[in-house]
Amino acid sequence: SLYLDGITFVYEKNPTIYFFDIVNKYFRKKSILICTIYNVPPEKEINTITTKVMKNEFLKDKNSFSIGYLGLVMKYKGYLEAVMSLTYLDEQFKLLLIGDAIDSKFKEDILRLMKKFNLESRIKFTGIVSHKKAMEYTSNIDVGLLLFEDTFWTKYSLPNKLFEYLSIGIPIIVTDLPNIRYFVDLCKCGVIVRKNDPILLADKIKELNENRKLLQEMSTNGRIFYNKHLCERIQKDKLINFYSEIIKFKEV
Repeated sequence: SLYLDGITFVYEKNPTIYFFDIVNKYFRKKSILICTIYNVPPEKEINTITTKVMKNEFLKDKNSFSIGYLGLVMKYKGYLEAVMSLTYLDEQFKLLLIGDAIDSKFKEDILRLMKKFNLESRIKFTGIVSHKKAMEYTSNIDVGLLLFEDTFWTKYSLPNKLFEYLSIGIPIIVTDLPNIRYFVDLCKCGVIVRKNDPILLADKIKELNENRKLLQEMSTNGRIFYNKHLCERIQKDKLINFYSEIIKFKEV
C-alpha cells in the first residue's frame, strides 16, 4: 500500500478505509487518493423501463400488493424469512422472486415451505433472465426486499440491487446493515427491519400497504436521489476526475 497512488472503494462504510487513513497519516509523504465508485445499472437500460411496461399474469390483479426480491437466491439473503412472512399476510400479498437459486437444495427448501403453507399461488420464481428483463419485472412490484443477514462476510455489503431498486423508484425494506442503512437514512427511500424475522417483516409490509402516500414518497425520494447523486453518468465523472487527480498528484 505504500506504493499506491490511489484506491477505489465500492461502498462508504468500509473498515479498510481506516487502514489507509493511518497509512496516509503516518507512512506517506503524499496521501493515497481515495474514491468511492458505486456499481450502478447502465442508464441505457434504465431509460427504457421507467414506466411499468410488463404487467405479467402473476401481478395483474390491481388489488394485490406485490413484494419483490431481485437477484441470485442464496441462504444468507433472507429468502426463507421473505417466504414465511406471507404466512402472516392475507391473500392479496404476493412475492415475486426475480432470479433463481444456484443451490438446488436451497431452492427445494423454499419450494417445500411454499407447499407446506399453501403459498404456491402467491410466490413465483422468474428463473434466470437477462438483466434488462429482471429490471422490467422489478418495475412492476410495489416494494423491493434487501434482507442480507448480519455476518462477517455481509456486514458491510452494498448490493447492486439497492441501486437497481432506487433507479426505477422502488421503495425498499432492508435489514439493518451499515452501508444499506446509510442510503435508506440519506434518501428516505425505504424502511429498516431490525432483524431478519418473518413477523417483523410482515408488519413492515402491512404498514407500507396501508400507507400508500408514504410508499409513493419513498419511490419519488429514491428516484430523485439516484438521478441526482448516483447514476452512471455521475460515477463515470467521478472516476475520470479521480484519474485526473492521480496524474496531477504524480506530477507534483
